[in-house]
Amino acid sequence: MKSDTTSLLATQHDLATAVAPLEDTVALETIITLQADTVPLFVFGLGSGIATDTAVFQTNANCGTFFNKGSDTLVITDLHGIIMTGSGTSTVSVQLWWNDTLSTTVAAKLNTSALAITSTTVRTVDASFLANEIPPNMWVWMTAPTISVGNRPKFLSVTISGHKKNRKY
Repeated sequence: MKSDTTSLLATQHDLATAVAPLEDTVALETIITLQADTVPLFVFGLGSGIATDTAVFQTNANCGTFFNKGSDTLVITDLHGIIMTGSGTSTVSVQLWWNDTLSTTVAAKLNTSALAITSTTVRTVDASFLANEIPPNMWVWMTAPTISVGNRPKFLSVTISGHKKNRKY
């Protein structure tokens, strides 16, 4: 009987000793704050930056896609892009779309009209949207609906930033 009591006391002491450092190390507020942080979610792009790599810049070119798998809604807080000049006056307009069917013509869109990206030195930033919550189980893609004739940048990079809403644990 005595060995059972000693064993039980030792187990309780070991458990208390193991838990104490965790309480001192991480506050619950810190964990919650980090899980709701705004981060880059995806980078869309066209071209490689090589002078001859301008053929992909066509009206309605697809700039990339991903599938928002899971149970979380993505909240877009920032869209920013930059281009590298190729030939002509470089302006590329981009639009972010989502739907449960990839590249359908009936899709939700981020902005009322496409965002014009013109700068080769300072990123163009957009933080005001028509609809900025992408539900789960949606395809998300970006197009370049406006590329003028003779306008051939050699590189485009567009990053969407945001966070997850209604995160499931």
